[in-house]
Amino acid sequence: MVVPAVSSSSFLSTKYYPQWIATVAVLFTVLQMGAMCGWTSPYLARLTTPNDELWVTPASASWIAALLHVGRVAGTVLGLVCTNVWGSKRAMEHTLIVMLLGWCLVLFADSALILYFARALSGMGIGMIFCCFPLYVGEIAFAEIRGAIFTLTFCGAPLGILSASVAGFYLSLRHSAIVFIVPCVLNIALFLWLPDSPHRLVGKGDLAGAKRAISWYRNGRGVDEELANVQKFINSSSESGFLDFLRRLRVPYIRKAVFISMMLFMYMQISGLNSILFYMEIIFQKGQVTLLRPSLAVILVSIAGVLAAVASTNLMDKCGRRVLLIGSGSGVTLAMLMLGTHFALLNYLGLESAERFQALIIAGIFVFIVSFMLGLMPVPSAVLGELFAADTKCQAAFVSSLIGAIFAFGSSKLYQPMVDGIGEAWVFFIHALLIITVVPFVLLCLPETKGKSLQEIQDILNPGGVVKNNNDSSKATVDRF
Repeated sequence: MVVPAVSSSSFLSTKYYPQWIATVAVLFTVLQMGAMCGWTSPYLARLTTPNDELWVTPASASWIAALLHVGRVAGTVLGLVCTNVWGSKRAMEHTLIVMLLGWCLVLFADSALILYFARALSGMGIGMIFCCFPLYVGEIAFAEIRGAIFTLTFCGAPLGILSASVAGFYLSLRHSAIVFIVPCVLNIALFLWLPDSPHRLVGKGDLAGAKRAISWYRNGRGVDEELANVQKFINSSSESGFLDFLRRLRVPYIRKAVFISMMLFMYMQISGLNSILFYMEIIFQKGQVTLLRPSLAVILVSIAGVLAAVASTNLMDKCGRRVLLIGSGSGVTLAMLMLGTHFALLNYLGLESAERFQALIIAGIFVFIVSFMLGLMPVPSAVLGELFAADTKCQAAFVSSLIGAIFAFGSSKLYQPMVDGIGEAWVFFIHALLIITVVPFVLLCLPETKGKSLQEIQDILNPGGVVKNNNDSSKATVDRF
């Protein structure tokens, strides 16, 4: 189905106001996620300084970084359970409560052990977000502004990273926790005020409540038609569970779609994202950067990430998914080669020569963040939403998020031991060698999904075969997600 384009000025129409209120709630939830990831760089740099009141060893610091993704694995499972039991909106509330507990532990942390638990809880909240917020937005948004809403909410992640970088520049560890606790509490209050998801209410048989919720989210427009669509969607997808999803993997095109989605989420994590994001300030320090303070450099890089994330929203539909991924993977590879070369020169020429080529490490990290935000960050989630029908979308998202969380844990935990064992130069060269393989993968395996219907995509994945959708909601699914 082709959704009519909406001009930028019409976004201010009063009929969209309720959905923009819900969007603000989701945006600040995703911002919390970005803050939890971005918090690591400035505060690990402080915590590993010997005169810090909460000093930790490099080994403990690597666990503080990696436990975020241990929690994310558990959060992926918990998010799926919460979404199925309480619906997407209530699951968002539970996600924020978990995040709030994580920040509270940071506030009262007096040892590395407390920080371990804080990071694990924070990671659990991140895992839950990936399961909850795409479903919530898909359930409440008008089709013509759904893409804009997703775009805006995804920008919350780099904004959160930027806010954590600024907090790390000015605030102590405990004061930074307070800064993020306050909006987290306000966000919980906002979600408690918002109506429940119409899909959840229909699933419970509360049609009157669902009608009231639809009327609020859509400002009284098209209520009966949307209620009928929701009922049809719920009835067609209610019989599909995880065991049914596993049985569907026997179908070649579904198996191929799951493989593509898993690989994209894996590439997102093996790109070096966690190494850069968690250790950025430490990397600047070890790279002997003196042109500007490492903490200020982190802030400037975060600003570049926000701008790149905004730019990616326009490039996604203009350039297509394949071009963005190839360009992004190539840019990240170049960035890793620049970083590896910097540290190789540093080792060969000595610290006294660092000033001559320190621009290389600064440019390398800027190139990495911009390249990553332009393609490897937004494309996997977008492709996941386009490859699957209603009866497999939720389960495919769970599996892909789980794979991403596992590789994220591995890459973040192994960074410090590998640096200690083989040095920064070889770590970055290995990342370059791994991520360049995304280019042949995209060329050989990933179909271009831009502007194509679900049926057209499935036909590409199953050349020469006949793909039969197992429910008649596939068209509605494309519209909804």
